[in-house]
Amino acid sequence: MLQMVAKVIKWASLPLLLIASVFSCLAASYEALAGFLICMAAIIFVQRAVWSREYYWAAGFAATFVMFSPLFLVVKVFLLMGFACTVVFMTLLAAFRTQPVPTEAP
Repeated sequence: MLQMVAKVIKWASLPLLLIASVFSCLAASYEALAGFLICMAAIIFVQRAVWSREYYWAAGFAATFVMFSPLFLVVKVFLLMGFACTVVFMTLLAAFRTQPVPTEAP
């Protein structure tokens, strides 16, 4: 039962953060506070996803943090581009990792 609740929370957290970020502009004078709360929640979820070794979820929450952080747009674009290039490089590195050749015993 506890695992099912954890799975539901995991699958609902990213869409809820995105929905909250869409409606944060309607908070008028509380927009900065709402953005701060969204970023803090994303950081907490990144930490929990890395701790449970779910790196794809961590990447999604990290992208959510970057998109809704109080940084300038140019900084956000370059952070996301650097993040994407790092992920592509690590994927290629894992794909082309050399494997030991099996040797037959004489």
